[in-house]
Amino acid sequence: MDYNEYYNKAKDVFGKDPEKILVKYHHLISKEKPVLDIGAGQGRNTVYLAALGYEVEAIDTSPVSIKFLKEIKEEQELSFNTSLSGFENYSGLESYSAILLFGLIQILDWTKIDLLKRKLSNWLKDGGLLFITAFTTSDKSYKTISENSIKIGKNSYLRPDGEERTFFEPGEIRNLFRDYKIIHYWEGLGPEHRHGNSPIERHEMVEAVFQK
Repeated sequence: MDYNEYYNKAKDVFGKDPEKILVKYHHLISKEKPVLDIGAGQGRNTVYLAALGYEVEAIDTSPVSIKFLKEIKEEQELSFNTSLSGFENYSGLESYSAILLFGLIQILDWTKIDLLKRKLSNWLKDGGLLFITAFTTSDKSYKTISENSIKIGKNSYLRPDGEERTFFEPGEIRNLFRDYKIIHYWEGLGPEHRHGNSPIERHEMVEAVFQK
């Protein structure tokens, strides 16, 4: 997906509302440290937390995303920070109260996932929360992508457009973060949604909230 192109076409590529698990569990996030939103996109989760008084660091690799976030910040008179960066080269602060990984892990290969895990361990403060959503191998896109892409790892593929996709087996995300306490863990068919003006779709997914 060319995120710059999508973000230019619509203001709500991933919907207007924050992730439901963030709404349900945000009260558990300490305000002593900032929240890091990795792959903040058009800011629906960053804006939600900032409006509630949380300090947020929003990072994304899309210049259009960062431009959009800055415009929202000014229009709504909110306070949060933005950085044009991926997690790989983001220096970050010493610790965060929570880190948001909504839809991020599924677009990484296993080498990047391992790197992300190491960075999360350093960034997340003791007692901090980790929010995750990702696609599972039950998702209908798994069959299509696995048959038309180059396999680069366990349930991980390089698509013809150059993008990476990794799908997770039942319980696999829970096992990846087995050193964390489970606050919430669910696997199943996610809600109906659309990307901008695209057709309505649903995905088989995992959503989790872990505590370090």
